[in-house]
Amino acid sequence: MEVKLAAAEQAVAEAQQAAQRHENEMLAVLQAIPVATMLLDGNNQVRYVNHKCRDMFGLSTDSLQRLNEQRNASGMLANPQLLADPENVRVQLRAMRAINHTSLNNDFTLTDGRIIAVDYLVLDGVGAGHLFSARDVTSQRRTEQQLAEQQAFYNDVITNLPAAVSVLGADLRYLFVNAVAEPNPKVRAAIVGTDTAECYVLRGRSKLQAEQRQQHLERAVQQRREVTWEE
Repeated sequence: MEVKLAAAEQAVAEAQQAAQRHENEMLAVLQAIPVATMLLDGNNQVRYVNHKCRDMFGLSTDSLQRLNEQRNASGMLANPQLLADPENVRVQLRAMRAINHTSLNNDFTLTDGRIIAVDYLVLDGVGAGHLFSARDVTSQRRTEQQLAEQQAFYNDVITNLPAAVSVLGADLRYLFVNAVAEPNPKVRAAIVGTDTAECYVLRGRSKLQAEQRQQHLERAVQQRREVTWEE
């Protein structure tokens, strides 16, 4: 009996050591992740938070127990004063937890104008918890907005030109057609992404016309100069 008890105690000790080793390895991996990271367990309690996360969301250097107490009291771990719309953030976080599915690229705006993209990753296994990671995407989002505004401006200019205008990509597929070139809005929308043959079918043109236009377009690309023709 004593031998069995000693063997059981040794097995438990080895299992505890293995569990501690795995946790240390996991924490080392999390610490090496180059973005703000927070790990929560199946009971929604903070298990780990790295320095980038503390800095980004104004978290104190208190112990995890203290952070959990603050979070449980306020419903939010991040400093509300740093968030442009803390109530909206609170609602979105609650929705993520309720749905309990991985959700990527959730943008939150800080009071200083920065935009933070948050990923909510549901970990495999019953009660395994979830991982939050966050990164500053301010420059990326502003660039995307500028490009969208520029595209809208150019589209507006081209749309209102009093001449028929079509824009094709390097693969000679239609990227844009204005209303003068094709008055029917449904056909105009359908043309985008088509090649010449497909476009001419949509517009009720003949196969011969499509072949002739394709030849002219290919010649313009090959010769890199203006090509004119009549249809």
